[in-house]
Amino acid sequence: MQGKGLIRFFLIVLALVCIYQLSFTWVASNVESDAAAYAEQSVTADLTGEDRVEFISEKKREYLAKKANETVYNLGIAKYNYDEVKERALKLGLDLQGGMSVVLEVSKYDLVKSLSNNPKNPKLNEALEQARIESGKGNGDLIDLFVSIYEKANPGSQLVSLFSSRDNSEKLAATASNSDVKTFLKEEAEKGVNSTYTKLKERIDKFGVSQPYITLQESTGRIIVELPGVDNPKQVRKLLQS
Repeated sequence: MQGKGLIRFFLIVLALVCIYQLSFTWVASNVESDAAAYAEQSVTADLTGEDRVEFISEKKREYLAKKANETVYNLGIAKYNYDEVKERALKLGLDLQGGMSVVLEVSKYDLVKSLSNNPKNPKLNEALEQARIESGKGNGDLIDLFVSIYEKANPGSQLVSLFSSRDNSEKLAATASNSDVKTFLKEEAEKGVNSTYTKLKERIDKFGVSQPYITLQESTGRIIVELPGVDNPKQVRKLLQS
């Protein structure tokens, strides 16, 4: 009997803990429903189409920003504002609340051209174009392919002549080998990806999307962005592409 009583006690405690945890999700959902209602009430009849969608989206963010530091859940012994409630709520992914998923990739093709001291050089562009085609087929990394293709098409030619400049003299010596140039290009590509990743995180945080998922695949240089609950994909796409 004592064993059954102990089990019942733990089940009750577990149920209370679950209710407590789920209550934050319920409160957050209620606040967001109020935000949607507020936005719908604020919209005027003359707004239609994309203008209407953008206006409603902006009004929702305005409402939630106001609630960010206001008490929305009072337990008596503790008070929580919307941001705190949202932080404790269950993390609902795209499969549960919809939203938007985007895969972004920094263009190594454009990066290599931008790093060249002679971006219109025919030999550079021919090798780059072939590398882009082969890379698109999944035959390897664009920079690796570019260096390999260039060397085969121009035996004995030094790539450094196409990339050495005053701006990068500390990173790339005038006597650098093709292997050194490849290393330089890869390092710059990695910096470009990391910089883009950081800027994206900052923009999305400012945009006010709840529970965004942003991850960097270092092996491919791709950035995966998942934005649950987004109801204005065009505005977000514009934010990500700018």
